[in-house]
Parts: sequence; C-alpha cells; structure tokens
Amino acid sequence: MIRQRHLLLISLAALAGLSPGCGKKGPPLAPLRPIPAAVGKMTAQRLGDTVRLELTLPDKNQGNTGPVDLSRVEIHGLTIDPAGREPTQAEFLSRAVLVATIDVQPPPVAGAPPPAVPDPRPAPGAIVFAEEHLTPELKVPVRFEARAGALARAPVPLSPDPGAAAAAGDPARTYFALAFNGRNRPSEPSPRVAVTLRAAPEAPAQVALTCSATAFTLTWAPLAADPWRPLWPTLGYLRGFNVYELAEDAGALATLKPLNTEPLSDSRLTVPLTAYGVARCFSVRAIERLADQTLESDLAKPVCATPVDTFAPVAPSGLAAVAEPGAISLIWNASAEPDLAGYLVLRGEAGDATLQPVTPEPIRETTWRDADVRAGVRYAYAIVAVDTASPPNQSAPSARVEETAR
Repeated sequence: MIRQRHLLLISLAALAGLSPGCGKKGPPLAPLRPIPAAVGKMTAQRLGDTVRLELTLPDKNQGNTGPVDLSRVEIHGLTIDPAGREPTQAEFLSRAVLVATIDVQPPPVAGAPPPAVPDPRPAPGAIVFAEEHLTPELKVPVRFEARAGALARAPVPLSPDPGAAAAAGDPARTYFALAFNGRNRPSEPSPRVAVTLRAAPEAPAQVALTCSATAFTLTWAPLAADPWRPLWPTLGYLRGFNVYELAEDAGALATLKPLNTEPLSDSRLTVPLTAYGVARCFSVRAIERLADQTLESDLAKPVCATPVDTFAPVAPSGLAAVAEPGAISLIWNASAEPDLAGYLVLRGEAGDATLQPVTPEPIRETTWRDADVRAGVRYAYAIVAVDTASPPNQSAPSARVEETAR
C-alpha cells in the first residue's frame, strides 16, 4: 500500500532516562529495538514523464537478525544539477522530497492464528513498485556549489546527438530509500539510483492491429532515418521499440512488462493467439538508450481486438471408398485442426452437381459405413471438416471419390 506524503526531516532522538547526577538512578530504559537492514537494491525506469521504481523490502534487521522490525519504507527523490558537486547524504535528505511511503505488514507471530481479513500491505521481502510523475517543478535541478578549495565534479554527458559531443551533462532525478522500524528509527540509506531528465522520445504513431487464425500482428510507424545509424553501436547508442500487452488492470505496474525481451528495431511484432472471443489490447513505446541510461516514450494509443473464429478448417484428404455386399465403407486422413468438432459425410449419385450430407451431426471417427445403398448404383462421396466455433466453420469438401454398390 503506497501513499504520497509531504517532505519529512528525519532526526534521531537522544536516548532518554539517563541519570541527571552521579550515583542517582533514573527510570528504567526502554529496551532497544532492532533496526531493519537497508534496502539493498532499487531500480528506476523512465517512462515518458513517469518514473517507475522497483525495490525489494528488507526481511532482516541490521546484523542479519530476525524477525525483521519493519513498519514502512520511504522513497525520497531530488533533481541534481550535474555541474555542481555531489551532495552528502545529509544535504540530499534535507533537500529531497518524499516520493512515496510503503507501509509494510508485520511478520507473522509464531503460533498465532491467521488474521480474519488478509492484510493488503506487502510483507517483508516482497518486491514492490512506486511511481513519480515528473512535474515541471520536480525537474528543476538543485545545484550544490563546490566548497572552497574543492573542484566541481566533471559533467557526464548522457544524451549527445549521435556524432556530436555534449558540452555538459543532463540533470538527473536521483532516488534512495530508507526503512523504518516500529519506533521510527531509520536504516542506513539504500544505494542511490538516477534517471536522466533529457527529453523522452515521441510515442510511436500509426499503431494498428490485425489478427489471423493463429496470431495477432501489431504494426506501427518505423524509425525515422538517421545518417548516424551505422555509428550507433560505436557510440553505445540504441533506438527501438517495446511492445506491451495491457491487462484489464493496466495501471498495475507489476504487470506492465514488454512482450519483447530486447528492444525491437523492426516496426512489427506477431503475438500468438491463445483463445477466440477474448479481447486483448496492445501498445508500443519508443525507446532510446545511451550507455546505461534508458528512456521510453509514453504509451502509444492502445489498439484492441476481439478475435472471432471465422477461419474454416483445412479440407480433409486421403478419402477412399471400398464396396462390399450391401454397403460402401469410407476412410480418410485425420485432420490436424486443434478446434476440430468432427466430419460431415456428403453423398450423391455419380454425376450429381451437389452432394448432400448423410450424417446429421459431425462424427469424430475417420471411417464411415454407408449401408443405405442400392446395388448397381454408382455413388459419389466427399468429406467436410467442421470446427467448434459458434456458428461452426466448415471446410471445403475433400476430393470426391466414386464407388458402385454391390
């Protein structure tokens, strides 16, 4: 459970209860509570003007003891001017804003019954997500001037135009997390993570979706021509696309993962169709990567489709007829259609332009015995495959065979 809060200044209160004078006993000290271990890893991903943060909640206390005493985790963020110096942790905290607070459920008590109502808060050790929308105010960088006699850090170019050198680095939005125990004592800060604030690429245009009997095909406008493209690998630069499937709860950040494992240079992706009659929606983001900095555009306008099975099965093959006294037996090859409902047998007399079904319902077998024949009459047969769609789709008739009844 994540809630937004105002800027908090964190301070550690001095332990109370010390004796005011030598040899005089004061009130008993409250037992010290353990402090949770620091958040070990946090990642930040820039998606348009939204930053997606992912971290794992601590499940141990400092010193690797347990059970963990963890009540909440706070994420703080600050936009830093790259032309200034790197701030100290105290300076960072004094200027940072509280991005999100993640309330954590307490660890289970040994022997205690489970709660009647499940606790919606994440448990220690869980992977959790938060996000921050980058407003114009949050993008304004804070500059920390160099102290007397110290040198400002060298700017790090993050977004040069391919083929041209950057004169200065881009401002970056930097984040860290603090874990708190039940008495509001903070852990050590997590390692900092940062995202560049250079302009994100434009969302892809002309997104379209079609479907066949077996797959969806998503297409969009290709990458614009770039004369520097042959030099991209040398520059550590990449442009491409990520494709997302949007679930009904598309706002659940944990479910918003690209379908492709690597950015696509092509402007087309095929996604297997798993079921008919179920609506599915997709979208595309443009991606730009330079060194270890990755930017994605906002989502393109989603496209949705509900596939309807209007695709007829393949016509059966290998039909053969054998006459025997009072009957004609048929045999044919089994169809490989995954949604096959069965087969209809068509019959007529030789020379008839149209054959009529003689099986009122589809049969599952690949053999059939026609005992309703008259000796000396030559009959023509064909087989039609039928699928399970509603209404069912029928294949074209198989090749005809003819046989004279005995």
